Amino acid sequence: MAVNYQEVVVPFQYSTEFRLRVCDRLLDGERVNSLAEELSISVHTLYKWRRQARIDAGRPGLLELIEEELVALVEVHVEAF
Repeated sequence: MAVNYQEVVVPFQYSTEFRLRVCDRLLDGERVNSLAEELSISVHTLYKWRRQARIDAGRPGLLELIEEELVALVEVHVEAF
């Protein structure tokens, strides 16, 4: 099957500088929905950028935070017995 490359849609790519500035705003606590509307970027894209920015910054993700809380609760519960 031959692919006509004129018909292939290439995803838009943002510059590294732009992405870093947006990620800084996300890490500073700006809401994804408001940034998505302001910058006309999909919410899904911003969530992916934020997740990677948190990893790059060494910040724990949601699953790590939940795991830490569960471990702490289990330790408290075990100590009570």
